[in-house]
Amino acid sequence: MGRRWLDALGLTGLVLAFPQGLGALLSPHADALAVAFTLAGLLLLNDDLGRGRALLAALLFVAALAT
Repeated sequence: MGRRWLDALGLTGLVLAFPQGLGALLSPHADALAVAFTLAGLLLLNDDLGRGRALLAALLFVAALAT
């Protein structure tokens, strides 16, 4: 077995050994919705920026802050 595989296995064991690590893996993250809104806003700003797209991106950023 390679060294990286053993490192990954050891790190996985440490994460699962502690209750906080296991809980973080099994429960959905509270920030997932905020990240989704932010990413959607950034993707809108990636292309040609019109007034409507800028307004929608701003609304998505406000929604991300509100969650």
